[in-house]
Amino acid sequence: MIWGYIQDPVRQSGLLLDYSQSSFFLLLIYGYLYHTLKSRQYFPLLTFIVALAIFTSFSRTTNFLLAVFILSLIVFRVYTREHSIKGGTIIAIVFAFVFLHLLPVILGSDAVDRGGLQDFNTLNSRTQYWSLAWQAIMEKPLLGHGLGNFEYLGAKDSFPNQKIFFVHNDYLQIWMELGVIWFFLFIYSVGYLLIKHRQVIAIPLGVKGDLKRYIDWVMLCCCAAYMAINFIIGSLIFLLLIALIIARLTTYGEN
Repeated sequence: MIWGYIQDPVRQSGLLLDYSQSSFFLLLIYGYLYHTLKSRQYFPLLTFIVALAIFTSFSRTTNFLLAVFILSLIVFRVYTREHSIKGGTIIAIVFAFVFLHLLPVILGSDAVDRGGLQDFNTLNSRTQYWSLAWQAIMEKPLLGHGLGNFEYLGAKDSFPNQKIFFVHNDYLQIWMELGVIWFFLFIYSVGYLLIKHRQVIAIPLGVKGDLKRYIDWVMLCCCAAYMAINFIIGSLIFLLLIALIIARLTTYGEN
């Protein structure tokens, strides 16, 4: 992703098909390995490289969740007085952000312009997807329309020049494709995991906390939020990574 951006400063998707998915996958990997690697001397450099790759996708969703992740580490440090995050890590992320935006100027190329917070074109298209999905759900709320049929349930007519396979909301996608029973099972599973392990955030001031378990819980929260605006539930590589996070979090809960 970094090499591609150096060659041509446009949005990068790496090995995945979706720009946002690529950066979010990197964020999940970074979070999963954070506790293991944070004490290594090369960690600030690693953080710089990962942050730089994340920013090359210009995904506002992943950028926001990266900020949530960093803020959660700061909160953990305040409450436990443990060194959950160092200043060098934050500096590396800020420097990566600045470097990415200065590189087109250095190379004399046009920079990526997504319109900032004023441009909500991508959100507007998502609301159209959600509206079409909801109409389809109302037609067959119990059993759904089957896997992979969103394109033929109004999306093809509304977006004739595009191939729209995903609702950009995994919750609506599951209900639309599989019906209300699987929808509620999915909602229950996500809610159960988050509520069951919520005690990891109930850390009294000054009491030592389990940073690795805390980060796993934060990563699950990020996944739950991400699925409301994009799609990862149909990606095997994401499912495997989420399964690893859940397995580790559940194992800690049994100890």
